Amino acid sequence: MKVIAVIPARGGSVGLPGKNIKPLNGVPLVGRAVLAAVNSAFVSDVYVSSDSSEILGVAAPFGATGISRPAEISGPTASSESALVHALHEVERIKGTMPDVLVFLQCTSPFTTSEQIDAVVA
Repeated sequence: MKVIAVIPARGGSVGLPGKNIKPLNGVPLVGRAVLAAVNSAFVSDVYVSSDSSEILGVAAPFGATGISRPAEISGPTASSESALVHALHEVERIKGTMPDVLVFLQCTSPFTTSEQIDAVVA
């Protein structure tokens, strides 16, 4: 079973600008989400979907592959689902196949653990 994680992370936060790269106890929010997925027993690949090259750059050292999200699905009214569908199409283009399971993680849930991800996938 092929399991991937996708973390949508827009660059244009209005309420707290730059929130996805802000550190929480020394680790950026996007980094926390990536690490939770990377350390999962089930997740084989972790992707961050963003319109911000800065966010993609911050996520990469934690183990994520960046997916550049187009502007038309990156604004404040864009749905998470549109980012996930775009990411799935990009993964299929890159890998040549679709995953069996998509784990949707959010930067704004920084206390999600690998164990929780594993429990959900199992």
